[in-house]
Amino acid sequence: MKSIKQGTPSLWVLEFEPENGSIKPYVPGDYFFIRFKNADITTEGHPFSASSAITSDYSNSIEFMIKEAGDWTGSLQNVNVGDIATLEGPYGNFFPDDVQESEDPFVLLAGGIGLTPNLSILRHEHEKNSNRRIHLVWGLAIEEDMFMIEELETMKAANPNFSYDIIFSNEEVEGFPHGFITHEYLEELGVSSLYQSAKFFVCGPPPMLNASKTLLDNQNVPDNHIYLDEFGF
Repeated sequence: MKSIKQGTPSLWVLEFEPENGSIKPYVPGDYFFIRFKNADITTEGHPFSASSAITSDYSNSIEFMIKEAGDWTGSLQNVNVGDIATLEGPYGNFFPDDVQESEDPFVLLAGGIGLTPNLSILRHEHEKNSNRRIHLVWGLAIEEDMFMIEELETMKAANPNFSYDIIFSNEEVEGFPHGFITHEYLEELGVSSLYQSAKFFVCGPPPMLNASKTLLDNQNVPDNHIYLDEFGF
């Protein structure tokens, strides 16, 4: 464990580096099973998508953002720098090679900690100085869940074709809309004009994931333009 910190009161940010050698190559959206060996936490493996990408900031380390949602994640407060874990992986095909190499626009739909694999995509694109059109739409429950704004602003300054919008569902937050990611909201943002041309990357809790897939199907977005991270949260 290279570092561990809290991104929000219920979110842990873990960064690992290898004891020897190099981090195994992976691509945005890939996930790993994390198993701690000598920490004060149970040893069963749990799958998490990487929030980092292979960039100058993470040249030989890998980062995960994990929300407290049960006994194991609630025990991350017991983990310390220097603790040993094994990372089994990578697994997944959230961000295929042909999509990476295309010039298509990207629409990233994230619910809560479902930002994680989409953040990996954003970091990948930022590292290569991409000018791709990218629109992140991030649904959050409460203001306390909001994080990473400074980094998103840095990406926005570097890529004039990147934009992001945040909507809150469980409380009114000054300066932000209240509700859910719907067709009407995407239409308001101008995202609906990308239904036929963009690649859509969706990750979030099962209700959000299912609602987003239904939304995109109803708007006749081609199935091969939709990439889902279907982990439960």
